Amino acid sequence: MLNILLHGILLITTIAAFGPSEKGINSVQPAEAKNIPVETAAPVAGPGSASTTFAPNQEPIKILVGGVELHYIERGKGEPLILLHGGQGDFRSWQKQIDVFASGYRVISYSRRYHYPNVNPLTSTGFSALTEAADLAGFIKALGLGPVHLVGTSYGAFTALAFALDHPGLVRTMVLAEPPVLQWAKGTDRGAGLYREFMMTVHVPAGKAFASGDDEGAMRILSTGSTAPVPLIPSLKAGAGP
Repeated sequence: MLNILLHGILLITTIAAFGPSEKGINSVQPAEAKNIPVETAAPVAGPGSASTTFAPNQEPIKILVGGVELHYIERGKGEPLILLHGGQGDFRSWQKQIDVFASGYRVISYSRRYHYPNVNPLTSTGFSALTEAADLAGFIKALGLGPVHLVGTSYGAFTALAFALDHPGLVRTMVLAEPPVLQWAKGTDRGAGLYREFMMTVHVPAGKAFASGDDEGAMRILSTGSTAPVPLIPSLKAGAGP
């Protein structure tokens, strides 16, 4: 229960397809291609290739989606399945899963906007999961994927959730692990208290560390504050019940 409150919601389940969308795929803006045209983009390695094992050092494909640089790799054939990494990851985060999924799906793992090896200026205002969801919509349109399966963890799961709410007709199924919908925690007295503690003991100190240039310290605060066996939040240390 505590982990659910901290992260907003824990969904490790498959959600049924959302049904038809009034907007549909035509509402997604087309992408511009860079280096490799979208229409000729191909899997780095497929079932018929000399190597069918995911190579961590293989070169990703780069495209522009609404002016945003995104890198991705893909494997396999079949219905498209997109993997969305968390806040500390990138397209390489799914190394141990991609080959398994590729045996039955066209698996695509991409790096979200501000993750390696993308180089995008920090020009967005009001950046949120909605921004990432718009990137995902453009990415799906750019590759001509149509309805997709989405598998995401942490902020990647949050991105998938935001995308599905706006583009239900483009989603076949979703598997979401801990999307950090922190605002949802404020819906109960207990959750509101944990939310305030989290912001003051983790979020604000981490933000100050980032602002001072101490990236390593900031990441230590974030990791310890939300996932360590003994978290930073006082009420959790005390073993308070739900």
